[in-house]
Amino acid sequence: ISLGGQLGLAIGARGTGNALAHYEPELKVINLTRAGGVGSLAHEWGHALDHSLTDFSKGFMSDEYRFTHQSV
Repeated sequence: ISLGGQLGLAIGARGTGNALAHYEPELKVINLTRAGGVGSLAHEWGHALDHSLTDFSKGFMSDEYRFTHQSV
């Protein structure tokens, strides 16, 4: 659930405004307000998963590029 221990959860500790929850990709943390519920957590976890998969695919493509473009 924590995406390999890389995802943090803060409850009412970060952010301002009217959002029930938000995901911070720079810090890999989901913040829930006191009024935020399970639906908000699930929604923000989806953003975190998307971000995690994007990071994974970029790393994989760069590894593939490195191996296919080495001089022999």
